[in-house]
Amino acid sequence: MVWRSIHSSISLVLLSLLCSAYVWIHQSDSQISTPTNENSTCKLHYSHFHLVFTLPPLTILYVLAKPFLTQLDYSKLIILPIIAFVWTTPWDNELVRKGAWWYPRSCVLARIGYVPVEEYAFFILQSLITSLLTILITRWSTPRSFDGKYSSASTLMLTAVPILAFSLGVAGLFGKQGNGHHFYISMIAWWASVPLILLWYGTRRSWIGLLRNNQAKPWLMCLFIPTAYLCYADVFALRRGTWHITEAKSLERFLVPDLPIEEATFFFVTNLILVSACFAFDRVVWQCRKDQCKNAEREFAPISPTSFRLSWSVVPTIWSTFLNLDSDPEPSRSQSAQDRALSILQVASKSFYTASTLLPWDLRIDLGCLYAFARAMDDFIDVEQVTQDEKISHGKLDLLRNLVNVAFDGSQDMTDEKVSKKIDKLLEKNVSLFPQHDVEGQKQLEDIRTSAQAASTLRGIVPVHLWEELLDGYTTDCHKGGPRFTTFRQLACYAQDVAGSIGEMCVRVVLARSGVLVDNEYRTVRDLDETSLTSAATHKVTTVPTLTLSARATADTKKMDGATVLKVLRDARRMGVSLQLINIARDVVKDANELQRCYLVIEDKRNGRNTLRDELLQVYQQEDVNQVLLEQIFEKKMNLVRFAREIYRVSLPAVSFLPDIPAQTGLRVACAVYLSIGMAI
Repeated sequence: MVWRSIHSSISLVLLSLLCSAYVWIHQSDSQISTPTNENSTCKLHYSHFHLVFTLPPLTILYVLAKPFLTQLDYSKLIILPIIAFVWTTPWDNELVRKGAWWYPRSCVLARIGYVPVEEYAFFILQSLITSLLTILITRWSTPRSFDGKYSSASTLMLTAVPILAFSLGVAGLFGKQGNGHHFYISMIAWWASVPLILLWYGTRRSWIGLLRNNQAKPWLMCLFIPTAYLCYADVFALRRGTWHITEAKSLERFLVPDLPIEEATFFFVTNLILVSACFAFDRVVWQCRKDQCKNAEREFAPISPTSFRLSWSVVPTIWSTFLNLDSDPEPSRSQSAQDRALSILQVASKSFYTASTLLPWDLRIDLGCLYAFARAMDDFIDVEQVTQDEKISHGKLDLLRNLVNVAFDGSQDMTDEKVSKKIDKLLEKNVSLFPQHDVEGQKQLEDIRTSAQAASTLRGIVPVHLWEELLDGYTTDCHKGGPRFTTFRQLACYAQDVAGSIGEMCVRVVLARSGVLVDNEYRTVRDLDETSLTSAATHKVTTVPTLTLSARATADTKKMDGATVLKVLRDARRMGVSLQLINIARDVVKDANELQRCYLVIEDKRNGRNTLRDELLQVYQQEDVNQVLLEQIFEKKMNLVRFAREIYRVSLPAVSFLPDIPAQTGLRVACAVYLSIGMAI
């Protein structure tokens, strides 16, 4: 099946190349049209044009994009310029040979064939500029599929457009004006249509879904911004004699003064090809990742932006996926669950959701679903905690413990569909824990269901014992009267439960998607005292985690050993503790008012009965606020923030050990966002 798809694709490309070669051969029997004024005065050298119009935006775009460039992005920046150079070189030589455009010899450094070396450079520079701009603009969105049935008329129309353009271009070359005014526009028509026929054949349904769901705006920006900019640069160069469009070979129609319609068309179609190619890359990789993750034989490092590698071994998979994109019209349950989980995250944790946009889209989805599940469970436990019966609280905790064991069952024969059905069955048996006649209760049920299904795709990567650790923290919240911490060690233990576990989960996911799977049985050391939490020294350990490397692991990933991974996991837990302490300091008033909880360490007693904790829970309900008490609370908050910042300082450098640079960037920003909360306090 795969090789049949490849054979069909190669046949289509060869047919297009044969048609192109025939056109060139047909046109080659006439003599080169040498401009009579190619020695005209040059007011702007072609190399200076690059120094002014192409190299500066390319440099700016690369500097902006570099922290976010994934393995997939680098592959685009290698493949697309090469293809553009190979496809355009003979075509442009033919244009100059036939006199469609010309240049003063004094305006160029040298030429190869009929074309200046600066023109060859332009092929590559334009490809890089448009590709980088597209990467920057579209990286904030996800190249998701749009499920639904597409009419045959709409898909046929999208495929027919470039075929019609190709036919008109060839017909124009063989017509009466084939070597006259129609020459340049006809050459553009057939030349641009060939790659568009191929690209739109595979992505036609994806484009229609994008347009129907009003998600095309970023892609249209990627098309029109560089087109408008290059048109402006072209007019600037034309007016200064850097090159000239031959009137006898053009329609002599101008989009704006001094901009021939052929030049505007050229920039439009070249950028359309580049944007379509970037879109095709993203959609194919999305589908490959989806296919490789949904079955029992799931890949822990599937084809994705984080683990994409240029090699011949991925070509059959890429081509087969390209030719069958969006072939299934039925809605995807897993994608619906992901969408719902990310919407939960957007409402429940705006700071994490915003920071996660800096991650590559594959990690954004994984970490977003993971964190959304944790938040959905937290909200389920916290609702009406003040008045809720303790028996109900323990019933909810028992349900969640069973749920994580079902969702993260690492059995080899468990598919996404089987796990989803088991989750549904478990929740149906415990539906009494969700208020049946309450809209909020039904929302909780659906949030728990969909977030569990979305996060369950990480089974085999995130071990069950980390979720159980998180639930231990929730159990502390459910104690009658709320948590009571009389020592820092108790607070650190709680922070390790509810935040250190999340930090380790996130790092395990990033490592796995980068090609390093950490043994699920390994349990990372938990730092619980002030010295170990703030020490930058490497602690001696007796055991290190066992690692499994993916075939897609990069060179940097393969350098990671057990000791390095242990340091990253341990510091991820410490970072989680740091951010949790900041959250506690931020929410002292909110927790006291809404949940009747106090997470501060309270060691002293007053009047033999009332502790500072009890007074804190009562003070915000009184009209006369005890100023001395508020000052004591504020001092404790500031001490907590200062200590959290010290933990943050010693644990942040471990982020640089992660093998994926865009993941490093995104996680640094996410941590910095939470740290800024402490600065505000």
